[in-house]
Amino acid sequence: DELQTICLKCLEKPADARYQTGRKLAEDLRRFVSDLPIVARRPSLVRRAIKFVRRNKAAVTGATAVVLIATSASLWRYESIARRRAQVAEKLAQISSLQESATSFVLMKRWSQADGELRSALKLDADDAQTLLTLAWLKLEHFRADPEKATNASQEEAVRACRKILRTDPSNIKALGYLGIAQRRLEQYPEAIATLERALKIDPDAYDSWSNLGSMYLIQRDMKEAERCLTKGADLAGLGQDRWHAAVWRNLASFSALLQSGDAAEQIAKAIWCEPNDALTWTVRARLGLQSGDPDVIGEALDDAKHADRLAVFKSPRAKRVRAMAHLFAGQPRQAIKQARLALELDGAAAINRLTIAAAMAELRDAEGARSNLAAAQQGWDAALKVPDGYIASVTTGDLWIETSQEWLSIYERARAAAAALDR
Repeated sequence: DELQTICLKCLEKPADARYQTGRKLAEDLRRFVSDLPIVARRPSLVRRAIKFVRRNKAAVTGATAVVLIATSASLWRYESIARRRAQVAEKLAQISSLQESATSFVLMKRWSQADGELRSALKLDADDAQTLLTLAWLKLEHFRADPEKATNASQEEAVRACRKILRTDPSNIKALGYLGIAQRRLEQYPEAIATLERALKIDPDAYDSWSNLGSMYLIQRDMKEAERCLTKGADLAGLGQDRWHAAVWRNLASFSALLQSGDAAEQIAKAIWCEPNDALTWTVRARLGLQSGDPDVIGEALDDAKHADRLAVFKSPRAKRVRAMAHLFAGQPRQAIKQARLALELDGAAAINRLTIAAAMAELRDAEGARSNLAAAQQGWDAALKVPDGYIASVTTGDLWIETSQEWLSIYERARAAAAALDR
């Protein structure tokens, strides 16, 4: 390699690059023979490159052009990708902003404005899962707050939004939850059951879903599956201090009361431990006391009903209705009439409140008032509650409510007997 370096130095074209004298060449050759470092050095990389270019001008020119073109193409692609990424980021930011705005409008119950924001977001991306979820939530909340204005059309739209999400993300648990709620409100009970079962395959420890599924089976009059699911929900829930745990135990207590099981009292006590300030739980406890038929428990049931009414800020038609019944059973007909009428003003169940008023009026010896209210009650009295052991179940936001023919018929018989006594 060193001999090659000496030879190359001799062949350099520029005179100043060659050995200046034969003596210098001879000295370098002696160093090489003696294994000593030679003076000559290989041309630098830059110089070799210059030589290469001089020898291959055409090839180098072509290669340079190719490199420049490739570099330009790469730069163009990079800029294009960067530009697209910037556009996507901007669109995502716009969608996120619209979603946040819509959420704020929902919380303020400004339904139309929330809907408008989400429509704008869907124009940017019709398949965005979060936008579709927010839209479904909006429709569910609007229906819960004002079912008459929202109508079933809002729930049908929630169903469509959830189904669109599930086509690309079958395991989206929130979409399944919203879908089940909408189907239940549309009284599509078999579909709601199928949706809940699908959700439970993904999350088998979701105690609230088990409780909701049990409620759906109860509505479908499958008592065995209802008991299995409601019990499993309570077992999974255990005792957690929040309204969701309370609802699971309250639902089971309501079902146990329907079966006239002695477990209902213990279960409602657990619900109260989970959430001591839940109006519906105290309402159910008051009903349990009234249904027991024990005169010694009536006073306690009336106290429970009053407490439930206060917790509901006197705006729950169910709490008012149960309080009216408690006043009636406690021998306070005037207070019973007052509370039943307040329940009617709150859009309560007209038939049961009319029955309570009729019974109270009969006990006050107002025969005409008793008969007119009995007639009014008959008009809105569901056939399922006119037969022994009949019941109607409904569920709203996870809260199971059961109307029993036993309760209704007991008040009817009380009213009819008191009215008949006036005729004698």
